[in-house]
Amino acid sequence: MGAALVGGAAAAAAAAAAYGVHHLTHGHHPHGHHLGHSGKFKHGKFGKVQAWKIWEAYWVWMKTWPSTVEASPSWVLWRKIQEVEVVKLQEYVLNARGINLFTCQWRPLNSEPKALIFLCHGYAMECSISMRGTGTRLAQAGFVVHGMDYEGHGKSSGLQGYISSFDDIVVDCSKYFASVYEKEEYKKQKRFLLGESMGGAIVLMLHRKEPTFWDGAILVAPMCKIVEDMKPHPIVISVLSKLSNVIPTWRIIPNEDIIDRAIKSEEWREEVRNNHYCYKGKPRLKTGYEIFMASLDIESNLDKVTLPFIIVHGGDDAVTDPTVSEALYTLAESKDKTLKLYPGMCHALTSGEPKENIDIVFADIIKWLNERVPSVSQLGSNSGLQEQCC
Repeated sequence: MGAALVGGAAAAAAAAAAYGVHHLTHGHHPHGHHLGHSGKFKHGKFGKVQAWKIWEAYWVWMKTWPSTVEASPSWVLWRKIQEVEVVKLQEYVLNARGINLFTCQWRPLNSEPKALIFLCHGYAMECSISMRGTGTRLAQAGFVVHGMDYEGHGKSSGLQGYISSFDDIVVDCSKYFASVYEKEEYKKQKRFLLGESMGGAIVLMLHRKEPTFWDGAILVAPMCKIVEDMKPHPIVISVLSKLSNVIPTWRIIPNEDIIDRAIKSEEWREEVRNNHYCYKGKPRLKTGYEIFMASLDIESNLDKVTLPFIIVHGGDDAVTDPTVSEALYTLAESKDKTLKLYPGMCHALTSGEPKENIDIVFADIIKWLNERVPSVSQLGSNSGLQEQCC
């Protein structure tokens, strides 16, 4: 989609629309309590415990869970889905700006973890539900997976769908991820990043902050470049910049419904349309400007990417152009880099495709990871899975 005009002059934040909805899901938006003091991430205490067995398909259960689980800052949920034991713990942490951020974790039950994987979700979505398939599959493969909802996204506090500063998101992710990998149990583990859509840009910015720290990245249909025919005139960018400082939260950036274009599975499309706590309105002016400028920033620094990475991208992606992934692969200085293009697949590779396609994508991701981590002796059956949202 090309640049859209705003108020007769500004439009360039079509980036927010073009890179916008990345297989959204439904839910509620609890704000939690303040759990610490400014400047540090603090963890809350356990809330109520509820236990039951669920034998329905996962997507059916997810439609009912908000009404059956108390929206407290923390709760523990024991459940059984498709005969896999799962423990779920969620918790809010407080960032330096006094915003409660929701965090989540999945881990294998009966094997030593192979490595740490940190999730960065896309614009207007979240980690614990819409990236649940990613967390579950990677944990079943032996990895510990952590994610965090950005300010204004998912279950975190803040104005829904509002990004006042892209840099703030990067800093929040960096600080929370550091609070995890600095734990004694993880100090010898390798560390990987996984970013979807806009989350891919965040991954690349985290890498830029600490170029030699991360052991690798998985980029799923990443937002890392604006295709030439979408780039607005510099005058338009200047006008947009001024307007975004005057009316930053206004929802006046035109965008089209891209759910059908991003998601192939009709079942998952329905999940998106019935979503209750991911943002689906028009992009806010400041949000669009921040996403657009972040894209330009990433594009101008593609040659500075040096970490090992794998890109997975649908050949028929109508949200993020596959050519931007090809540009990253070509320009990056990384010695260890892999590009996987899947003909006929769309944007939502990890959730919105038919199951057989999703299986192919995750097989490639897990194979790539396994080739870069030491083998781990099994302590028992690897069918068990522990899921925590903390």
